[in-house]
Amino acid sequence: MQTEISPTLMTWDPRVPKEIDEAKLRYREAKAKGHQFLSEDDKPLDHFPALIGFVKILPQSKVGQCFFRVLDETGDRRLTWDSTDPDQIEEAAKKFDGYMKKGYRAYAVSLADPKVRGPRIYGFDPKTEEVLFDDSGSVREKLAGFISKFQEVTLLPKTTPG
Repeated sequence: MQTEISPTLMTWDPRVPKEIDEAKLRYREAKAKGHQFLSEDDKPLDHFPALIGFVKILPQSKVGQCFFRVLDETGDRRLTWDSTDPDQIEEAAKKFDGYMKKGYRAYAVSLADPKVRGPRIYGFDPKTEEVLFDDSGSVREKLAGFISKFQEVTLLPKTTPG
């Protein structure tokens, strides 16, 4: 059995090392062209699943298609918008500002290598293909910790020497 790539599925025999290597090569090539891959339970894949034997393939992203990936308590959500449509750019800018106000951290991500988190960004740029929003809660936790520590402080009256 050879590695097969259809518009929606890529399969290989996980018991044959040569087929695994060939599938891995095709996986990397398709990933570089902008294809996204899903596991059996429709979760995005960030690595090649050699022992599974198949992956689902999403079509290439269109020219001008940009993404917001939101990592929060609900999981990994992907919001898509078109950078050639002024209305969608305006809506994306509002969403970006909304996430920043909620305490999310934003990072630019390269579609060529989505595992590599790029530099942290602080403002909306419609030319950024993918933005990762991370809600690790550290800003909120630090602020909550500061407030609780501050409430424990007892203020003493000012005294003058002598």
